Amino acid sequence: MEHTLAAMDLAKVWFEVALSKEPGKVSKELRLKRKKVLPYFAQLPPATVVMEACGSAHYWAREIERLGHRVVLLPAHHVRPYGVFSPELGPRWVSFSSSVLVRS
Repeated sequence: MEHTLAAMDLAKVWFEVALSKEPGKVSKELRLKRKKVLPYFAQLPPATVVMEACGSAHYWAREIERLGHRVVLLPAHHVRPYGVFSPELGPRWVSFSSSVLVRS
């Protein structure tokens, strides 16, 4: 059985999502508009979704959990060193997320 890790960066309009089927390796990166996020996760097989705990993260966590996924909220001070505004956010975010989940 393959398991997917989805690292999600929340924003006002565009949401960055990086998917990984192997620890530390990004298999797919995409940008989704707000209205496309839930339909995308509805068609995705059950996964662990990791996102930074911010104002809207709790809303998104509840909605994504209703679709059958496991959601992990990470404290902002753990995420910030990984370059929130970096163009290479996806690969580093997934690498960080998978290392945190391995330790927990």
